[in-house]
Amino acid sequence: MKRAVIAIVLALGALAPQFAARPASASVPAPDGLAGEPGSPCVRPIVQTGASCTFNVWGHVRDADGDVIAATVRVGTNQATTNEQGFFDLYLPNPGSYTVLVESRPGCRVPLRVEVDAAAAIRDGGVRRDVLLPCTRPTYNAFGFAVVQSGMLVTVARTGVSHSGYAPGRIDWLQSRGATRAPPRSFIDTAHDDRDAAGGLTRSGAMVVFYAHFDPVANRWAGMRFVRAAREGSVAGVIGTGDLVSFSPYGPIVILPSGRLMQTFYGTDAHHVTRIYVSFSGDDGRTWSPIVPIDARPSLRANEAAAVYLDGATDARARILMVARADGYVRGKRWFGLVQYLSTDGGRSWRRQGAIASTSSRRESIPWLANLSGGRVAMVWTDRGTLTLKRSIARAADAVAMRWAPAQIVYRSRVPEMAHPDIGDFGYPSIASYGPEDSRKAIVFNDANPAGSVGKMVDVDLYAISLWASPATSPVTISP
Repeated sequence: MKRAVIAIVLALGALAPQFAARPASASVPAPDGLAGEPGSPCVRPIVQTGASCTFNVWGHVRDADGDVIAATVRVGTNQATTNEQGFFDLYLPNPGSYTVLVESRPGCRVPLRVEVDAAAAIRDGGVRRDVLLPCTRPTYNAFGFAVVQSGMLVTVARTGVSHSGYAPGRIDWLQSRGATRAPPRSFIDTAHDDRDAAGGLTRSGAMVVFYAHFDPVANRWAGMRFVRAAREGSVAGVIGTGDLVSFSPYGPIVILPSGRLMQTFYGTDAHHVTRIYVSFSGDDGRTWSPIVPIDARPSLRANEAAAVYLDGATDARARILMVARADGYVRGKRWFGLVQYLSTDGGRSWRRQGAIASTSSRRESIPWLANLSGGRVAMVWTDRGTLTLKRSIARAADAVAMRWAPAQIVYRSRVPEMAHPDIGDFGYPSIASYGPEDSRKAIVFNDANPAGSVGKMVDVDLYAISLWASPATSPVTISP
C-alpha cells in the first residue's frame, strides 16, 4: 500500500523547510495547483480512487466486539465506510484542522479533532487515527443447538453482528442454570465466518460440534469442520464435501445401537441441486466419513434436516426418522414446509416419504426431532410464514406413517415488532433434555430482540422455553 509517490518522498527534504518557513497566515496551495502555486504537493490515496491529489485521514475503527464494519467516517460532505477489517481512508482536499465524525450506528458517534499538516501528510501518507468506540453494537446470536450436561444448559451457537455477509462470526459456548448465566466462551474463532453449529453428545459424553466456514472476502464457502471436546482433550477435523459449492451441518447427532454416530448436513452442487447428506463415525466422533447424499433426485429442495433414532436392536435394523426444511412445487403450486425420510437400515439407505401436509406454510419451516417417553416423537419447527414456533407429538408408528398431531403454537416471534423486520432473525430450534421426564424438555431457538436493537442493527438473542409452553409463556434469555 503506497502512501506517497516516490518523487514526493525524495523531495521531502526540500519541501518540509518550505512549509516550515511559510507564515501562519499564508494560504496553503490547493491540490493540483487549482487555486495556488504550480507544483503543489499531492498524496496518493491509500485506496485507489479517482482523486489525483489528496490529504488523507486513515485508520481502523473498533469496539468491544472487534473491527467495526460499515461504520461511516465523515468530514462535511466527504465520507468513507470501514471495510471488513474496520479500515477507512478519508480523502481531504487540503491540509488543515478538521472535526471527523465516526459513527457505527445511531447514538454511537465519536468526534475526532484532526490536524492535517502538509509536511507530515506527505511524509506519512496521511494522518492515522485509530478509533475505539465507547459503545457496543447489537449482536447476532443464532444458528446453534443445545444439550444438558450436569444439569446445566449448554448452547453452542454463532455470535456475530449480522446474519451473514461481511461480518465474520465465531462459535461461542454458553452455559446457564436457570436465570444464572456464565460469560460466553469463544469456542471457535477464525478469520472466516464460523457459523451453523450442529451436533451433540456421544454415548461417552463427548461433545462434537460441526460448523461451516464462510469466507466473507472471497464470498464463498471455504470448508466444513468439526471439533470433539472431551475430558481427555479435543480433536479437530475436516468433513469432506466433494463438489459442493455451499454446505452446512444441521441437526442433532444420532446414536445407533452400537454407539456408531450419524450427523446430517445439506449442500448445493455446481448444478444448483440442493440435497441432504449424512456422515458416520465409528470411533465416538474422533473421525468422520465424507458426506453422502440420501436422495439422488429430490422432488423438493430439501436442506436443514434433523433425524432421530426410533428403534431396532442392531445398526443394520435401526429405524431412523428424518424431517427437513423444504420448498418447491406440489401440484403446480409453490410449497413450503417439511419433508420426511425414513431409513430402516441404520442410515445406509433412505426412503423419501414426501411432504408433511400439516407443516405447509407461506414461507420456510425449520425443524428438530426428539424422542419422548412411551415410544413417542416430538417435532418442533419455526414457521416463518406465521412467525411462530410450533410443536407436534406422535407415536412412533404414527410418525412413520406421517400421521402427526395438529400443530400447537408454542411461541410467537418478535420479528413483527422490529423497525426493519427480517424473518431470517427467527428460527433454528433444538430440543434439550434436563432428564428422562417429558416435562423436563426445553426448546432453544433464536429471535429478534427489539429492546436491544438500534436503527437498522438488529439484536438477535438465544432463548429457552418449555417444550410444552403456550404463547402466553415467557422464554428465558440465554445469550448476554
